[in-house]
Amino acid sequence: MQISLDTVREEPFTWQEELTIPADRLESPDLVELGPVSVEGRLEFFDPSFRLQARYGYRQELRCSRCLQPIEREMEGEIDILIEVGDSREPPTEVQLESSDLGRLQVATDEFDSEPTLIDELQLNIPMKPLCQTDCKGLCGDCGADLNREDCRCETAPIDPRWEALAAFKAASEDNDR
Repeated sequence: MQISLDTVREEPFTWQEELTIPADRLESPDLVELGPVSVEGRLEFFDPSFRLQARYGYRQELRCSRCLQPIEREMEGEIDILIEVGDSREPPTEVQLESSDLGRLQVATDEFDSEPTLIDELQLNIPMKPLCQTDCKGLCGDCGADLNREDCRCETAPIDPRWEALAAFKAASEDNDR
C-alpha cells in the first residue's frame, strides 16, 4: 500500500489489506505457493521518524528439500520498524550495518510502499532447507523411492575394491562379537 508520510504527520494511519503475492516474487526454489497475505498495520509520526507496526498472517506451501513432499504451514508475524526519510542520493553499493541500523528503514521520498517491507519479512520466514519432519530420510539416489514411505529395492552397489579389506575386517569383528 502506498502511504503518503505527509498525511501521517497529522494523524496516525491504520489500514487492513489482503495481498496476493506470487510465489516467484520470493527467492526460494522450495516455495510452491503463497496464500493471500492479510495485513493490518499502523503508521504514526515519531519526530523525526515514523513508526510502522503491523501484523500479518498467511499460508505457505513448501517442498521438503529431502523427499520433495509438500509441507503446508500457517504463518504469522509482526513488523515493528522506524522509517526515516533520507536524502535522495544514491546509497553506496556496500554498507557495513551496525546494530543501531536494525529495525530502521530509510526511504528517499515522503511516499512509503509497504509491500517491499512485507516481502522482505515473508522472505525471512522461508527456511533455507525446509523439512517435512526432522528425521526425513529423503529419496533413494538410484531409484527415487521415498524412503519415509518404503524401503528401497535397489541392489546394493558392489564394494569398491579398495575398501574390500576393511569390509572383511568389519564382518570378521562382528562375527567375533556374537
